[in-house]
Amino acid sequence: MSDRQPANTIVLPIDLYGVRRPVLEALVRIAGQLDCRLLGLIVDDPRLQRVADLPFTTEIVLAGGTEREFLPQQVRARFARISRQTQRLLDELATHNRVGLSYEAVSGAGLQAVLQRGERLNLFLPGRVGGPARPAGAARVAIPRLGLLLGVAGYDAAIVAMARALVGAAMVGAVYVLSPRAPEPSRLQGLGQRGIRPHLLHQDDLSPAGVLALIRRSGYDLLILPRAALEGISPDAFEHALASARGQLLVVS
Repeated sequence: MSDRQPANTIVLPIDLYGVRRPVLEALVRIAGQLDCRLLGLIVDDPRLQRVADLPFTTEIVLAGGTEREFLPQQVRARFARISRQTQRLLDELATHNRVGLSYEAVSGAGLQAVLQRGERLNLFLPGRVGGPARPAGAARVAIPRLGLLLGVAGYDAAIVAMARALVGAAMVGAVYVLSPRAPEPSRLQGLGQRGIRPHLLHQDDLSPAGVLALIRRSGYDLLILPRAALEGISPDAFEHALASARGQLLVVS
């Protein structure tokens, strides 16, 4: 199979989880280096509204462990506030970095709506548990650890080209190549810039269960993986794995 041409748009979901400023800063720099536009996808998840409408729904207040009523208007207000804050910051960063940016609103079940809208686009999915711990003495770079999942037919060249651009822009501290077999050295050409030596790691299991386990335990600040690696994974299972992820995912279509 010939290598595919990657999409030139990166989709960022904007939902109740929000996105931290350092993550947005890294995303905008990534988009700039990859010559991609950004599409902010404002996701109105009706499941949260239905939960809030239930008469017995409460939320636990972390300070003190007390409960309080989880009201529908609180859900709407919080989503509107997070959406405004995220868009304001993203507008500022995209303008400063001269990155194209637009927005769309979708209504649907969380990640499923994102996957459907971004079927032929690249997806940037922030981890839900904060970032991995920074290694002692690590350089202050946007992506201290960059993971690349190779071995899916037709995607390797595009993923390596993306990584090469990020390494060349001095955004990466270390590169980890995960593959079921050792890639030919010529396929990794250009990753060894700026004193970086790619680490080759054996990733034999590219089954749905293996990919989900990789996402859950990922210690990479950014893991670039092909969209085809998600085949056979339900949106719910993917969302549960993402809930345990510390780093960000860039899904290449």
